[in-house]
Amino acid sequence: MYSFFRLHAKRIGNSRQAMCAGIFALIVATGAVPAKAAILRIGSNVSTSVQELIDQNPGSVNSDEKQLGVDAERPPIFAAASLSSTDLEDRIVSMAQGLSRFDDPTTSADANPRELSLEIACYSNASSVAYHVEGNVEETRTIVFTRPGSEIAPTEIEFRSDGTREVESRVFLSGAVILWSTFPLSEGVELTGAVSLTVEREGESSLLFDTALQLVGKSTGLETTVSGPLVVDEVDLDELAELGVDEATLAILGELAEGGFLGILVLPDQQHVYRYMVTADESFDLDATLTAEIHNAPAGTGLAVVVGRPFERLADFIEMALPGVDGAAVERSINAAKTKRGPLVIKPAEPPSNRLAPFCGAMGLETGLLLALFVSFSLVSPQRRRTIRRRIAG
Repeated sequence: MYSFFRLHAKRIGNSRQAMCAGIFALIVATGAVPAKAAILRIGSNVSTSVQELIDQNPGSVNSDEKQLGVDAERPPIFAAASLSSTDLEDRIVSMAQGLSRFDDPTTSADANPRELSLEIACYSNASSVAYHVEGNVEETRTIVFTRPGSEIAPTEIEFRSDGTREVESRVFLSGAVILWSTFPLSEGVELTGAVSLTVEREGESSLLFDTALQLVGKSTGLETTVSGPLVVDEVDLDELAELGVDEATLAILGELAEGGFLGILVLPDQQHVYRYMVTADESFDLDATLTAEIHNAPAGTGLAVVVGRPFERLADFIEMALPGVDGAAVERSINAAKTKRGPLVIKPAEPPSNRLAPFCGAMGLETGLLLALFVSFSLVSPQRRRTIRRRIAG
């Protein structure tokens, strides 16, 4: 399993994607009927798109989408797209990339597997080019809690006498965002980004879990809006220096902060508890949806939003956008800033009665969603990466 246990998967019947959770945390309820729980099916859809904007008008667009069971019988599946522009000397002056990926959580060696991940990033040092980039990862799990006698799941929990049970699950969140401008942002010129995660039960009007981050870099500074229980913190240059960023890089970043714009955010490692009711022998779907989008401006701006693991390829990307910056040092320091603030555990208000021991995992009891903001374009091989490059004069 994931937060405290390891999940062991096996196929059920003739279904290629039917899986059974072999180890679960145990809920104890006096006088209740024991039951078992299993994942019957896992599905996923991933997509990403990159839209070029020339003088604020739509230009080239590149997108990709993959579906588990259609494009691949087993994970991983990923969608990738990119656009870039070059000057008259064939030097890249603007770039945007997106990657959305779903991995098999049952094969992870990590205690909290990273099955959902997406990365979107863009920068422009061209006078007329900007980008809008989006990424989306969806996962669906069909789950059933069974009474004794079923061979689907080997571990028993207990129902109340009416056949219902309230279970407790967790979502794991972690991440970072960086955005910059080499010039002072004026009125009407903004850098925007958004990240959201929802978990819902099919057929129900209210979400089981819902959190989002919206951020805007503008003339008055960095504005962040958080909905839901998400914890976000800013990182300043003093902290980057303490974490090992060299003086030359700090000088460049300091110039951005003084004469332009610089914002760095981290989401400390955090676990969010949520609860929902189940009924014995009734299967149901849980859907998790992770989305992100960014929008920059021309002539010296950039953003990177990453979800699913620590920064891994931010180094190369930021060095292309900001010559003279030690990208590896920036990458390491942001990862360290995120890690040192956690882990955090955020619980909702306790129910009025029947306080329960927690299940481990997310999207219900059966697994975890470890979310971290990152850039890692090397995850896509050159043969499978979809790339479009255009030449511009400037």
